[in-house]
Amino acid sequence: MPSLILNVINLSKDYGHNPIFSHVSLQIFEGEIVGLYGQSGSGKSTLGRCITRLEEPSSGKVFFQGQNFNKLGKWALRRTRTQMQMIFQHPETSLNPRMRVIDSLTEPVRIARKCTSNEALEILEPIIHEVGIRQDQLLRYPHQLSGGEIQRAVIAKIFSLNPALIIADEATSMLDVSVQAQVIHLMKKLQEETKVAYLMISHDLELLNLVCTRILKMQDGTIEEVKKTISSSYTV
Repeated sequence: MPSLILNVINLSKDYGHNPIFSHVSLQIFEGEIVGLYGQSGSGKSTLGRCITRLEEPSSGKVFFQGQNFNKLGKWALRRTRTQMQMIFQHPETSLNPRMRVIDSLTEPVRIARKCTSNEALEILEPIIHEVGIRQDQLLRYPHQLSGGEIQRAVIAKIFSLNPALIIADEATSMLDVSVQAQVIHLMKKLQEETKVAYLMISHDLELLNLVCTRILKMQDGTIEEVKKTISSSYTV
């Protein structure tokens, strides 16, 4: 039986007297692709940020790989975060605009593995090849790349750290449909190879129907599981 990667228990978030979501619970197991669907303003992105502790929840618990993620101190949180990664709607925010792409990719590997830049690049080479980043693109700065190229670089950066869970928050919504399909195909291929779990957050139910093993719906600050239907409009 697949191991439980993420266990969210009665998580709530409010800003002052404005509740964003209340008593949300969900579980994600190894190798699952779970979709989180909801309209704009439903709180799904805030939920993703609270799970990763980019924002602190108002109440509730998050257990990640058996650890109480809410209780981790600064250094333990930094170490554990390599195993829980997030892909954002605007991928350029994950790359330093003042650094070449190659330096943005090698830096987290150097820190995590305590190795040199050359050793980090050797570790990265297989994933760089797999995501389809060319040598000339590695030497550019983020503003010199297209949205799809940046997202591929971000995916390479994330998978170089061997995460157990990736939360993808509208990860392809800013891309053209053809590029979106390419990136989704890449993410799914890497997931099949590594057995990483995904929480894919999107307002696009059609896309989630195509790639997810389960779909959760967020509405009025609560969450429920919805039945998956099959869509043929996307080709990956």
